[in-house]
Amino acid sequence: MKNTIDKKELNIKITDLNGGYKAIYEFPMEMRDVPIDFKVEQMLKILNDCYDKTKNEIAGLFTIQEAWFLVATFNSYLYTSQLCDKDVLLANVEDAIIYEGLDQMFGIDKEQLLDKINKLTEFQCFCVIRQAYEVRYLLNEKEKVIIDNSCDEDIKRIFGIK
Repeated sequence: MKNTIDKKELNIKITDLNGGYKAIYEFPMEMRDVPIDFKVEQMLKILNDCYDKTKNEIAGLFTIQEAWFLVATFNSYLYTSQLCDKDVLLANVEDAIIYEGLDQMFGIDKEQLLDKINKLTEFQCFCVIRQAYEVRYLLNEKEKVIIDNSCDEDIKRIFGIK
């Protein structure tokens, strides 16, 4: 991954389709009347920092089998921030258990996994979903179309599994 993005690469057009303007203008900053590009940059940095801190906070919560289960659960889910992340996580996990039998496929205790998720905060659930996507992107980069144990070290790193 590159450390910088050339301004030519970063030509962002923000529409108000999903409340983009509102999100930028309502986000609290330390100073008033800062340039929009600075504010957006800070918002992105803050979000990423919060994501990293929360990943550390929940590191080791899931087993490797549960982490793979979560990755498989979000294989084809199109995320929207308009729904509560905890509800989304729970609904997708329950659907994967009921309709796809992924709990049996990955050999997980469904009650134990649901209990872990129920104890998470809304933002922690957001991060678990993001971790699943992070693994999916990595699998895509490695041109993996199936889940196998050749990526176990990567998933352990992303989910903080010892």
